Amino acid sequence: MPWWRARSRPLVARFISLLLATLLIFVSQALAAELQLRESVLEAQRDRVTMTITAVVDHLGDRAHPMPEDCDLHVPLRSREIRVPFIGELKNACSEKPAGTTQAFWSDRIYEETHDLAILVTGAFRIWLEHPPTGAAVQTEAARVPWYGSSNPDHQVELHPLVRVGSLDFSSHIKRVQDGGNSFTGYGPAQLSSILSKKLTIQRVTIQGEPYVRIKGTKTGNNNWDLRARIVQALIRMQLATLLDQLGPGEQQISLPVEFVRLDVETSP
Repeated sequence: MPWWRARSRPLVARFISLLLATLLIFVSQALAAELQLRESVLEAQRDRVTMTITAVVDHLGDRAHPMPEDCDLHVPLRSREIRVPFIGELKNACSEKPAGTTQAFWSDRIYEETHDLAILVTGAFRIWLEHPPTGAAVQTEAARVPWYGSSNPDHQVELHPLVRVGSLDFSSHIKRVQDGGNSFTGYGPAQLSSILSKKLTIQRVTIQGEPYVRIKGTKTGNNNWDLRARIVQALIRMQLATLLDQLGPGEQQISLPVEFVRLDVETSP
């Protein structure tokens, strides 16, 4: 299998998945996060980068994060199509705004677009165990989704980056996170070996008569990446095809299947 592979997508051509399966290292890890999703949801996204769903916004962030924190705006979402807590994240929310406006600009626009409405939302579908609940709590589509208490609820599923919220098109935001001469610095090769050493335990289970995928693993941070080659900035996520192809009725431990969703490419070496 080659070092990387790129696939174009008709909806958002700038998204490219980079599969790093050849680098997976088998090292035991303590398990600390668990997510249970309907298998039908994952199969529908097996070979796709983006997902479009009908959702409502709950506890919208009141302003964009400053550049040193990632320049994102949190857009927590609730949907019958993804029945666990999840959020959307708008890239370059602190920088891609009209001159003279505040960091609340996109929060205000999204509020006006979505308040008291169910709207269509499109973004890159990501499973990443970055913000699991504490203790032994399990996030499952078989349980009622709890009410959110903030713009960053416990979550392990995201639409990140957001491409569209209702009539608001954010395609132009999907690029290197920067504002003038200031750029957000992501993780690099020094942290990559740690991520690739992680393990997952996966299992196909039946809940309420429906096939589910049970995913258990360690909390995974290291969200934004700067990888030098020609890639500048990317977001990390689980590679669903690799996960689904190894799924069976019994628990089995697999290497964390990693791929990257590209945000921008450097034009010079």
